[in-house]
Amino acid sequence: MASTIPRSSPPSGPGVTDEEERPAGEPAGPVVLDVGGDLGALVVHTDRRLLGDEIEIEFDGSERRTHVAVLERRTAGGITCAAVFSRLPEGRYLLVARNPTRRLPVQIVGGEVAELDMRTR
Repeated sequence: MASTIPRSSPPSGPGVTDEEERPAGEPAGPVVLDVGGDLGALVVHTDRRLLGDEIEIEFDGSERRTHVAVLERRTAGGITCAAVFSRLPEGRYLLVARNPTRRLPVQIVGGEVAELDMRTR
């Protein structure tokens, strides 16, 4: 089950982007997410074995997919692996991951960040 983190207002202004830049071999740092109105985001937490793999997401009922890579990310709690989908229109989605193949439903709510934990315990 995905959980959501509400955000009162999306960041805006010069230099705000959802593109990630980082030096080669360095964990990715903080991510600026453009959420608000009918746009939300999704953070997928994964095991290290998925590092570098791509995770896809499709709008429910659509064959059109978008994908992002699983990256190491530096957080206050240390280094973790996650894939981040920004600027997703509100609605039901199907997350498609390989290694092993999984198809997981997720609900995106405008103005919120959903989180999905795919780590094995």
